[in-house]
Amino acid sequence: MGKAMAKAVGVDAEIVCGADQLCAGLKGGVEGAIHTVSGVFDSGDVECAILVDATNAFNTMNRPAALWNVRILWPRCSRFLFNTYRGHAALYMRDQSAPLWSREGTTQGDPLASLFYSVATLPLVCEMKRPAEEGPEAWFANDSAKVEDLQPVRDWWDELQRRGPLRGYHPNGKKSKLVVRAGCEERAREVFGDTDMEIVSGTRYMGGFVWTANGKEAYATEMVREWQRCVNRMAEAGAK
Repeated sequence: MGKAMAKAVGVDAEIVCGADQLCAGLKGGVEGAIHTVSGVFDSGDVECAILVDATNAFNTMNRPAALWNVRILWPRCSRFLFNTYRGHAALYMRDQSAPLWSREGTTQGDPLASLFYSVATLPLVCEMKRPAEEGPEAWFANDSAKVEDLQPVRDWWDELQRRGPLRGYHPNGKKSKLVVRAGCEERAREVFGDTDMEIVSGTRYMGGFVWTANGKEAYATEMVREWQRCVNRMAEAGAK
């Protein structure tokens, strides 16, 4: 039934989320986010890019608030999701007399989980949006990114930490990364020194890579060499 609903009304979630929350299925959305974040950082006009990950996001989503958001933003699927999630699923574990009740988040394996999460987090995404001249912002499920100078990005991070938990989105500094341009490392440590965030010069981002043009070329070259080594080992094994 979930697959049938996703096929029948999934386009509604895609339309309402648009380019704001890309896990709703916008065609080419992820590729656009990668090129935007990487391209603006590579332009040299900004000091950093913050790549944020949340803690256990699909399981900590505020379910009552999410169902209400779906009722407003995705009405054709709201009754189905309400009937699916109005009861608490029981998880029975070995040697335990009482079950563990699932009261928050989405159910693992639900075909509608990604669409449900995308619509549920859309109000938070809209609250965090800034004018285009203040740097691009990208969201894919629980992964978010912001590209700007260090202090505006720190202000954005602080606001995300304040607004996110109210909707079941808990930014995890230890899982997030701050990519900074060469020469900005000391300033980055001053601005983000009281966080657990790792400060790097380049890192992977949703299948792409955020770094300078030369850095991305070096990363791609090393990846090609690794693939070549793997192919050669397979060929050698097949020849024996």
